[in-house]
Amino acid sequence: MSSRADIVRALPNNFVPIWYYKLYRGNAVQRVLSAHPECAWEKDWCASLDSSNVSPLDFPETHDAYVGSELNYATLGKVESHAWAHTAFGLHDLSRDNIKKFKHAAKKYTNKLVFFSQHPDEKTIISIKKRNVFLYSSKPFIRPFKDKQAPKKVLPIEHSAVFNIDIAKLFSDDYKTFLQEYCQIIDYFNFTPKTNAVRAFILRYLERERYINTL
Repeated sequence: MSSRADIVRALPNNFVPIWYYKLYRGNAVQRVLSAHPECAWEKDWCASLDSSNVSPLDFPETHDAYVGSELNYATLGKVESHAWAHTAFGLHDLSRDNIKKFKHAAKKYTNKLVFFSQHPDEKTIISIKKRNVFLYSSKPFIRPFKDKQAPKKVLPIEHSAVFNIDIAKLFSDDYKTFLQEYCQIIDYFNFTPKTNAVRAFILRYLERERYINTL
């Protein structure tokens, strides 16, 4: 079986990995970036049983959460998993079926950016591609989950092939702080702005996250 590094290296340059450590909102960032018209997205990647979910910024209209793995349900419980923006397009799983999904996307989306979120196996993997996204936080944070686990402290990576996103700013309650970070994303990737839609998604996402802490 090929290693994750070998698979990432073999992907076309329009495939952009989002490298993130646990609790750093990698799936939510994948949805935000993929919401722009210059990017690929498929309904199956929504990871939702809700038929109305088509866009990466859609939330399930029912009480069902995004579909996570059985491991997610075992460790988080189905209530807490409501606050996680699971996606169904990443290389966490190196199974044959998942690799087929990536090969299919590589053939289908030659003129679109294809983002996928991924935990780094080792630091050297982060700069494999021509363009990489890395998530860090300029402020300490604890997501309001039952284990109250403080995420590992992560600093931005200084590398020409790495674009750093500060999740403390992108997911800020303050609009100006959010907008500053979002505009940097727009400028870097030359995206058509989707400011209102992205902001609405982030505020709803934060609202859902806080709500599960009251249950």
